Amino acid sequence: MTIVIAYGADVYGRAALAHGAAQAELRHEDLVVVNATRGDALVDRRFADDAEIERIRGELQTLGLAVSIRHDVVPDVADFVVDVAQQ
Repeated sequence: MTIVIAYGADVYGRAALAHGAAQAELRHEDLVVVNATRGDALVDRRFADDAEIERIRGELQTLGLAVSIRHDVVPDVADFVVDVAQQ
């Protein structure tokens, strides 16, 4: 089983990331972090910038986790998260 985290660049996203990483460590599972936006606003505060994505990748890799990060502009964020989880 792979652990999928829908990450937003805010306090809730960081909490989800911490919990998901802990579960992946505990269960020895791969981790997929999904951070997406519809791209229909000038600023989406939940969409992480490239530096934050690299910081997250580095932190998770130091835990020894196999990490994949999906950082995309998509038509529907919820559908995208579900599609990634089904994959």
